[in-house]
Amino acid sequence: MKKTILLSILLIFCIDLGFAQNAKVNLWADKSSKINVYEPIDEVAQEIFATNHFDLKAYIGSVCSIDIDTGSYKTVILKNNQQKVVLVLFPGDEITVSYIGNNTLFKGTNEKGHKLYFDTVIKDGTMKIVNEIRCYLISTNDYNDFYTKVENKIIAPIMKSIDSLEQNNFITKEYANTISNSLSNYIYAETFSGLKNTHRNKSLTDIQKSQIKSNMDKLYLNKIYSLDYKETVKLYLSNSIIGIKTSVEYKKLSSKEKAELNRGYEESIFGTYNDYLLLPVSIRSFRLLSAVNVQLKYGTMGFAAMDLDKLLKYYQSELKDTEAFVSFEEIMTKEKTRRKNTPKFINTTVNSISELSKLIELKDKYLFIDLWATWCLPCLIEFEHNDTLDKLLKNYNNLEKVFISIDKEKDRAIWKSLVSERGLEGYNLIANELLINDIKTEIYKNNNISIPRYILIDPKGNIVNDNLPRPSNIEALKNVLNKSVHKMYI
Repeated sequence: MKKTILLSILLIFCIDLGFAQNAKVNLWADKSSKINVYEPIDEVAQEIFATNHFDLKAYIGSVCSIDIDTGSYKTVILKNNQQKVVLVLFPGDEITVSYIGNNTLFKGTNEKGHKLYFDTVIKDGTMKIVNEIRCYLISTNDYNDFYTKVENKIIAPIMKSIDSLEQNNFITKEYANTISNSLSNYIYAETFSGLKNTHRNKSLTDIQKSQIKSNMDKLYLNKIYSLDYKETVKLYLSNSIIGIKTSVEYKKLSSKEKAELNRGYEESIFGTYNDYLLLPVSIRSFRLLSAVNVQLKYGTMGFAAMDLDKLLKYYQSELKDTEAFVSFEEIMTKEKTRRKNTPKFINTTVNSISELSKLIELKDKYLFIDLWATWCLPCLIEFEHNDTLDKLLKNYNNLEKVFISIDKEKDRAIWKSLVSERGLEGYNLIANELLINDIKTEIYKNNNISIPRYILIDPKGNIVNDNLPRPSNIEALKNVLNKSVHKMYI
């Protein structure tokens, strides 16, 4: 009887292990570092929303445990201030990631595969692959079987390296197949996009355009059309190829089919992302969430904006059982709080930096100036740190924030809309030509203007610091401000 009970307990334990196991990631660094961990959301590989973080102390390790269903895998991304690591983990895997100086080392399950993937995707960068494809496109006049040439020149050497690691038992077959699919899908997507862009070249002959179109059709039918959405989104670098498939397939739909896909919702709710409605529910939910994140961080960049309030109702009705819905609700809560910020616009003509200090609203104030433009992506990325920056600046009782845009006058409406959308708390103005010339002389010493740029002005209009640390480096900025405005520090 006791033996029967014991066997039953062991059986239950084994069955439980069969459903899910852990993969273990050991983290180690030779200096203090914050590591953000990005696990999949709704099984979609992602690096937007951190799911965990570790504050590593120098020479003291931490352990990150990842739950993975048996027979499956997860793409997990690690980020610190300087480096990104992409791990493909299977049940029972154990890998140590060590940050030593500027190097990232791997030890454990599939370590050589992790290193190859890191070197190909992160260290050398995906732009190296993109640039290789562009070089082939620029250097050829014959586009016949172009994507086959890309397979031979770019994909084949990478696959050969992966196969070699598998044949020598340095990596498992499952790991080899997964990173092979990830890299080849990315290269096919970039090849398709490169051909599409080249097809727009007006100097091409009709024969060349026909060759390019033929390549695109073959590439789509052979490598993209048959992709399984649910399997593909688990891979890193899958966004491009998924986007190509949904875009092509959506264009094939009739007006009636598109209306049925919208399920009674207005097309305008989804902005330019109506094709995402073709995706399975969980994937659709995360893809829309990613698009919302882009719109809030960088603006619409000239594309049709999503109606976020109506999109929230769509989520509540159609996507409420997804993990992404929780993140979307959190984003909308923050968005509604941010909308309450009322930007202040300076309507008085300002022809020089020093004239700012003569304005009634800015008189006798230190001025933290943010030079930016609506078309400047790094500027918009820095806006992500505005909440942290605002908290810092509020520690100084006579310091005001001034956003000076160098957008052209013809783009004033776009500028004003973006200022309101982003809730840029502080004073805002768009620089006229005289102010831009003064900035170029006083700040850049007649060199070309580069933005974003952060400047500190004293109450008399004198430039205290013409190149402050960026808000993304908040501790360095705090140190500089403490030295420069320390007498006014509360």
